[in-house]
Amino acid sequence: MVASNTGSQLPNIVFGSDNLIFVVGAQKITPTLEEANKRLVDYVVPLEDERLMGIYKAHTTFSKALTYHKEVRTPLEKFT
Repeated sequence: MVASNTGSQLPNIVFGSDNLIFVVGAQKITPTLEEANKRLVDYVVPLEDERLMGIYKAHTTFSKALTYHKEVRTPLEKFT
């Protein structure tokens, strides 16, 4: 799951390279999607909001989330 306020990062993640490497701490990995959503809403957004208030005196919101279920690659030759 990738969360974003504006979504400006999401096209590069979704439509970019065939291979992506995400470097994350083990504390960010949750066993279920429901726990990931809860962590995002209860922990990540408030922490980011506090950080932005300190820097820009502005609040953040949770606007967009991207969830991968699986990735299927089909050769383009099949479509021509």
